[in-house]
Amino acid sequence: MRALMPAFDCIQEYEQARSERLWDGMSLWATNRDPGAVYVLGYAAEIAVKCAYFRFSGFTIVQPIGHAELNTAQARAHVLHVTAPREGFHSIRFWGDLLIEHRRAAARPLPAATEASLKVAVDAVYDRWWIEMRYKRAYSSRTDLEQLAAAVDWIDNHYVALYT
Repeated sequence: MRALMPAFDCIQEYEQARSERLWDGMSLWATNRDPGAVYVLGYAAEIAVKCAYFRFSGFTIVQPIGHAELNTAQARAHVLHVTAPREGFHSIRFWGDLLIEHRRAAARPLPAATEASLKVAVDAVYDRWWIEMRYKRAYSSRTDLEQLAAAVDWIDNHYVALYT
């Protein structure tokens, strides 16, 4: 029997998953299980940036996020000239660029220092994590993990500022 799952995705579910993945990733890192830590920490960062985009877009925490909402985000990305590929809607670069450009279009850009730090953090995660890692053995070094953990920590500590 399959585990019970919520009827739909929403920010509330994403945020709970983000918190759990962050805890899981840090636990794996603390026990020197670097390959698993890279994958789980990267996932936590992707969820955070995606949630920040939907929160900034005005979604309530229980509003369903399904194919229609993801396709609307993709259409908005096209209009805003976001060129990062969406990679099955798991690209942290896609969500980061979309969040930045959507905020600019809404005349509520991030402060310059925050935007620059977000880009650095997103790039650090993007260069070390991708969704397909779940099917591959790990090639990450300890340095990669430390840089990824620092980026994920920045995103986690600035999460609320990304959407407010």
